Amino acid sequence: GEAILVIKGELTRGSIGIGHSIEPDSARTAQRTSATLNLRRKFTEKAVIAIVTGYYKNKADAGEFSFSGTDTETFYFRPYIRMEFYEYFTLEASYRLAYTDDHLASEDIRSNWVYVQLAYGLPLFE
Repeated sequence: GEAILVIKGELTRGSIGIGHSIEPDSARTAQRTSATLNLRRKFTEKAVIAIVTGYYKNKADAGEFSFSGTDTETFYFRPYIRMEFYEYFTLEASYRLAYTDDHLASEDIRSNWVYVQLAYGLPLFE
């Protein structure tokens, strides 16, 4: 199940969620416990700044849901800025930090990604 609190304001939107479910984890299935936070603030008519962050834990014993077990914890943090610079065109720049602790393999995985995206949004309903 999942519980989400959604906040909607004129300039600010966000959500806080917690959950527990059975979901795929790479090639395995595991019990996932998660907590997420999404905040988005419109600071001009065509520009948005946001933060997406979360934590989740995947756990399954060998033979419980699949042949091999899993026990990982992941934290991620992703701030981004998005600007509409021409009708239906947006430019987004973001950074993503992720840290995964695999308890069974005794490994820590850290990743840092930088994104730049140019997108065209096709208006389907007007």
